[in-house]
Amino acid sequence: MQILRIQEVIKLLREEVQRAGSQSEFARQKGVQPSLVNRVLRGDRFPPLRLCRALGLEWVLVSQVEVGGMELDIITWRDFRRILREEINKAGSITGWARQFRIDRAHLSSVLHRRRAPDQRIIAALNLSEVLVYANDPRLPRSRQQHTRTRHGQPHARWKKKPRISMRGSSSHEA
Repeated sequence: MQILRIQEVIKLLREEVQRAGSQSEFARQKGVQPSLVNRVLRGDRFPPLRLCRALGLEWVLVSQVEVGGMELDIITWRDFRRILREEINKAGSITGWARQFRIDRAHLSSVLHRRRAPDQRIIAALNLSEVLVYANDPRLPRSRQQHTRTRHGQPHARWKKKPRISMRGSSSHEA
């Protein structure tokens, strides 16, 4: 499995932009913001997930970075949460682990309960790395669930609720 460096991703993006004709045309075809493409090409921003997927790339977690001919140990999201829970249990509590690594406890809880993606500090605290690889590599684990979905594939309750609509001067208790 080949790990791509950011410079290689930018080079791949430049080639795709040239094939499309312009940055704005590439952005329109792939459904991303033209300003995002520009910022990545200038090196002002890392390529986000949506842009990586448009290029046929995927961010994955690995427990050891490739050195020479060494194989990567890809960590699935299920394994990531298991490792995180084990480390939290060793520390005694989620608050204790968050204090130890100076991570916001509320964010850590959201990551643990699959509401948010882990940030770099949580990944680094677990001695893991996040790397870019080609998405069509057969050694990749099956597609992961989105963080906004529950175990049963339903949208999270927070996004499932219908917005309340009220009109000025009306009351919901009127008959």
